[in-house]
Amino acid sequence: MQRKRCIYVSLLFLSGAQFSPSDVQLKLSQKSVPNRAKGYQNITSILSSLLNNNVDTPSVNIRRNTFLDSQEKNDIDYVYGINSVCSVLLKNERIIDSAIINRNIKMNKKNRKESYKYIFDRLKERNIPINSRSKKEMDQLIGGFPHNDIILKTHYRTMKKCKDFIKDHMVKTKQNNIYVCLHDIDTPILHSSVGSSEFLEFFHVNNMLNFMDNMKNCGFQIFSTCCRRNESTMKKPLEELKNVKIKSNDKVLVILGNESKGLSDEIINKSDVCIYINGKSNEESYADGSKQNSNFSLDSLNVNNACAVILYHLTLHLR
Repeated sequence: MQRKRCIYVSLLFLSGAQFSPSDVQLKLSQKSVPNRAKGYQNITSILSSLLNNNVDTPSVNIRRNTFLDSQEKNDIDYVYGINSVCSVLLKNERIIDSAIINRNIKMNKKNRKESYKYIFDRLKERNIPINSRSKKEMDQLIGGFPHNDIILKTHYRTMKKCKDFIKDHMVKTKQNNIYVCLHDIDTPILHSSVGSSEFLEFFHVNNMLNFMDNMKNCGFQIFSTCCRRNESTMKKPLEELKNVKIKSNDKVLVILGNESKGLSDEIINKSDVCIYINGKSNEESYADGSKQNSNFSLDSLNVNNACAVILYHLTLHLR
């Protein structure tokens, strides 16, 4: 008989520098659908833009960063994109000041017709003011991000403190046993998640190391993640993901770091074990000491992909 696996995974989004960030914990429900938290989008490299005319130009990315930076300074959050807008309206948690639509919007587009109907029905039900603008004005308003002809002017969601999560962890872990901690990751969440993060519960954490201590006191095992490295320099055990297995009643916190900087030594040393995802090329390189293609090294996955691989493995190998 197949064992029932965890219904949800909870996320801990940690933004800030090193081990004392402005931290956020997120809880992902079973019914999750399409939010975006504050953050900065890395500028696409100029070289990539020059090599590929389809890639956004640096000037567009600069406008996007300027837009995101300006949002940090006030409580206004512009939500854009069909799925993100639908999710905000479905969750019905935020204060919505107004909706902005393209004055030349095509309501009968086959792939958007139902979504548009849902959006405008909800706007009418809640008496939300609707303002029309040109596509160019809408592009400028949100820094050039794709908006699908609809933008909501809303306010950011309220975050709870991590002590609220710690206090209720016994109740939460009856439904969840795997938690993910995202440290120092600063991508716009709502747009990147196509709205699904609107259905996450946020918790704010002031000090990462203290939070890790509290999680250990609550019975959690803490798995930090890193690229494969020389184990002689590690103070904590280094374990390849394929060898990691957890029990169905274990409580696990997996910490994922920034794609360029990774996790700080303080976080890794406070973890119970450090796990890594090994690739074939890496494995061959370590096995035979070959220096072939030494100028090309792929030792880190996109954080989304790494998270997906880790969660799939852990849930698949629950004992």
